[in-house]
Amino acid sequence: DAALIQGVRTFLTVIIALVVGGFFLSIPIVNYTSTKVAEKLENDTRRLCPELWEKYEAKLEGEPLVSRPDLFEELGDIMQPIITADFDIVGYTSVTVAEQLESDTRRLRPELWKKYEEKLEGEPLAGRPDLLKELGNAMQPILAADFEKSAE
Repeated sequence: DAALIQGVRTFLTVIIALVVGGFFLSIPIVNYTSTKVAEKLENDTRRLCPELWEKYEAKLEGEPLVSRPDLFEELGDIMQPIITADFDIVGYTSVTVAEQLESDTRRLRPELWKKYEEKLEGEPLAGRPDLLKELGNAMQPILAADFEKSAE
């Protein structure tokens, strides 16, 4: 009987130690995750709705967003559909924009497209946002001039 009681006691002690240890281990993990999510929410709000971020920045009074769960949740609820829509649009438009930009560059500046083809090394332009942006910046004045010319 004593051995059985000792075995149960040891078993319960191990279980309790695992539960308590797991609880204390989860605290830094949750803290890290919350901080990263708050930073991402802040960056997305600054990018997509700068005027909204200014309002929340005033409400935060210099505190980080992660330290104000009420504002964190409120802003998250407001931004969730906006961020979701942005994600969907960016995925769609980057491919569409890349295809159109490639077509326009091939037509208007084939020598420039040849340079970018080499940089892409067989990857699609939509898969390289850095080169998409770079080429877009390079082609912007050329496309504007072409548009004005076709509007005449």
